[in-house]
Amino acid sequence: MKQDDDEDEGWKQDADEWMSPSGSPGSNFATPVSGNRSADGYPLSLTGAPPLTLDEANTARENPLEKNSPQSPGSPAREEPYQAGRAIRRGIGKQTARGKVQRSSSVENTDGTVSRGGRVGQTNCWTPAPTQLFPIRGKKYLSDGKKEKTEESTFELVGIDTITVDRTWDHVAEWEDSVFQRHRRNCIREGRRCPRFLILNWLAPANPLINHVQYFVERDLGVPSTPDEVMYKKMVDHFLEGPNDNFRKSRLKLIPNVVEGPWVVKQAAGSPALIGKKLTTVCHRGEGYCEISIDVGSSTIAARVLDLCKGACKSLVIDMAYCIEGKKEEELPERLLGACRLHYIDMSNLPVGPELPINDETAEVTKVPSEGTSASPSASEDVEEPVEKAVQEAGPGSRFDDV
Repeated sequence: MKQDDDEDEGWKQDADEWMSPSGSPGSNFATPVSGNRSADGYPLSLTGAPPLTLDEANTARENPLEKNSPQSPGSPAREEPYQAGRAIRRGIGKQTARGKVQRSSSVENTDGTVSRGGRVGQTNCWTPAPTQLFPIRGKKYLSDGKKEKTEESTFELVGIDTITVDRTWDHVAEWEDSVFQRHRRNCIREGRRCPRFLILNWLAPANPLINHVQYFVERDLGVPSTPDEVMYKKMVDHFLEGPNDNFRKSRLKLIPNVVEGPWVVKQAAGSPALIGKKLTTVCHRGEGYCEISIDVGSSTIAARVLDLCKGACKSLVIDMAYCIEGKKEEELPERLLGACRLHYIDMSNLPVGPELPINDETAEVTKVPSEGTSASPSASEDVEEPVEKAVQEAGPGSRFDDV
């Protein structure tokens, strides 16, 4: 445990060595997204098919289980809609003499498989959560213990994919139908720079397994103008692109909040927690993104809390906010990375994800444990702790008292 702490505390030295002379993140740590690409550079699906258009995405979302999609005479044959997460795919544009595809200028839908909420009382949807709801450590927290509320998050929620898969999948960013890849293609089509993505991939134990993936894009907050802003930007850059996975695992903090739901769920949701200290996490970095996959099933108590939430999910409105924990005064005040709100999610009829190839590399990655989890005594103790005990110990006002 001491070794992990030493590696974490040394992040600033690692960041100084990693940063380029100009003060920007070193490009040698931003590895390109792997996988097949078309002749014009666009990533292809696992079947080699190009992505669907906006109209097709909307059709697939409205009719996720439709088996026989209508076709116009002479149109290309289509796959079954949303079968294995591919929705309805066909070639868009036409084939040129040189074999390249002239792509449509249509903008792809980037809401994800869960709809973006737009009206009061809407169900089975997501919206950004109000950032003012989440107290985080202030500048003098280490001396006065006070927490403050923030006005704006560093990242903005742009989409959520919730799908079922047949095996553990901790690298969703490479899926060509993911919100990240759709957003990236939209940026390429429009000739604009794609902002950096923070992707939080929650792996939920179920039959079949569930991937709940939240996609956040970095806001343009301008050039840092104060020492605190400079330090925070340095932390964010290192968090997203630096080589130190231990820093990501030991500093990413979840702040839960149950807006609506049964009392027992509100108590079981608990207080803010360092995710990597409780659950097994795996980190993937690629061109323009950092994906952190969190295995809820790696903790028995977390899995039981999830079961409790799943049983009442249609009556729940839940907030999930994230920040990088500040441990020293120079790393404070904390700022929210991002926050999402889930409204009355229906877990009974989720779309099916892609058919995942079996390879030795994927099998090895899914077994890599979080250093924080393996070294934390509390993590092993939590495994045997029943959810009822956790609910009993959680008292009024305890939600923001742990970290």
